[in-house]
Amino acid sequence: RTGEILNARISLFHCVQELLQKWYFAQASVVDERVHNFPFPEEVMGRLVRYLVSHEVGHTLGLRHNFYSSSTYTIGQIRDKKYVSEHGHTASIMDYARFNYVAQPRDGIALEDLVPRLGEYDLFAIEWGYRYFPEMKDEREEKVYLQEWTTRQRAENERRVFATEYDSRNPRSQSEDLGDDNVRANELGMENLKRIAKNIVSWTKGDDIWGGIEAEMYKGLCDQYLKYITHVVNNVGGHFTYDKLRQEGDGLEVPISREQQREALAFLDRHFFHAPDWLFEERLTDVARMNKVRV
Repeated sequence: RTGEILNARISLFHCVQELLQKWYFAQASVVDERVHNFPFPEEVMGRLVRYLVSHEVGHTLGLRHNFYSSSTYTIGQIRDKKYVSEHGHTASIMDYARFNYVAQPRDGIALEDLVPRLGEYDLFAIEWGYRYFPEMKDEREEKVYLQEWTTRQRAENERRVFATEYDSRNPRSQSEDLGDDNVRANELGMENLKRIAKNIVSWTKGDDIWGGIEAEMYKGLCDQYLKYITHVVNNVGGHFTYDKLRQEGDGLEVPISREQQREALAFLDRHFFHAPDWLFEERLTDVARMNKVRV
């Protein structure tokens, strides 16, 4: 065998539709008014499913998750409608970048650009894995060339860097985060989350008489809030990890700067150490069966 993938299948559970709705509502409903009614329009659900399937196709081709990719974009870039139109908001669809929760209503990001698409890392990784080199006389020669080529590409273009999805202490390699500064990114995310919580009743039109959809969307907001907190927590006592060859010298791990850790603690003081009453209004916790404990 050559190592080629000869056959692959992608199975989607029915509940994936509910997950996509919950994620998209919590991250993009401030910008996309089409999802202020349930069920989502077919054009929206079709785009979300296409994104999900594209990600899974990447796995069938041998690509792993690359949680580093989304951190190669600045906050300014992923709020720039022209830039996002040309480059998307993450360098890889294999990142768990989900949807552009940093985008504010005033930014004017096109609706189709809120969803990830194939990025620069994906095209590079596919070329690395599948390009044919007829001029190479054997496997060893090809391996040497590929190592030199990827090392050069990585040094010249950060968006072609891969980082493992298992380095949870690295704040630039996290699941479902965005941008090169997750403190600033999640501050903007919190602003959007507050807007959604304030409007969740009117934005869940088409709900059943029992309020089931409103309850699920509210739980999605709580999940999203916890993600924002977790992203920032990992800045405290964390480290940046750099993928280097042995001959490239030291610097595999660099501690997070004191200033960045202070900014993270200030964020936690604003949004976690003091209870976010806007998220836990009694009306919302009641419909979700999340009763407060009175002491």
